[in-house]
Amino acid sequence: MSEEQVSAEEAPVASTEDDSWRAQLSDELREHTTLEPIQSVENLAKAYVNASSMIGRDKVALPGQYASDDDWSQVYDKLGRPETGDQYELEAGEGADENLMGWFKNTAHDIGLNNAQAQKLMAAYNEMAGQQVEAEGPNLELMRDEVSAELRKEYGNAFDDRLGVANSVITEFGDGEITEIQLADGRSLGDHPEFIKAMVNVGQFIRDKVSEDEFLGERTNNSMTPDEAQSQLRDIEAPNGPLWDRTHPQHDYFVEERGRLYEQIYGGDAVAG
Repeated sequence: MSEEQVSAEEAPVASTEDDSWRAQLSDELREHTTLEPIQSVENLAKAYVNASSMIGRDKVALPGQYASDDDWSQVYDKLGRPETGDQYELEAGEGADENLMGWFKNTAHDIGLNNAQAQKLMAAYNEMAGQQVEAEGPNLELMRDEVSAELRKEYGNAFDDRLGVANSVITEFGDGEITEIQLADGRSLGDHPEFIKAMVNVGQFIRDKVSEDEFLGERTNNSMTPDEAQSQLRDIEAPNGPLWDRTHPQHDYFVEERGRLYEQIYGGDAVAG
């Protein structure tokens, strides 16, 4: 007997037990790729049992036509709605109004949104609101009110005086149309606080350094800003000055001047000296 024959006789016969169950399948199923990991009927049975156990899991039955709000509330909870509105975690962007955010969260909870749905709705709202603001343009009236409030705070009782100085500078040394130049934010140059302050400073320089008589244009009442009045008040109330010496010939003048400065600063009656 040859070595080849001995080897052939001793070689084990490959078992076809694992693949025998496939012979009962049609050609289409036998070659289907999803069956490749399954090597026996037992593996096939286990896969079927696992698949059956998954049927119906995490499924939510929709309420019928006559369902109550409570019935739908249970559905929303199963779909991921937070327990309360304040539990939403939303990115609203900088400067978001807290009252509006509170209303939005409570409304999202009432209509049954989960956190992802609420966030998408908020993002869509913010985009729409931004486009609307851009289309409408800047609120020029509001901007003017803000500038006026800023200048009144800085100039105090001298507000009208300083605006008169600024207008005089523009009238005497420039073209009034310069104030109508349109800026990038939609307002005109004449409404910009820094431009107004610059014209005031030019006018004050002319009035103080050159003398008011040589400054053509509107005459002003020489009202002082709060800072200017405070500076003069410190001089009036200097220790050992005439204000504190009733026998000093300038005592009455200093008392009167202090009263005027108090009026400029506080808008109230002066303290008697």
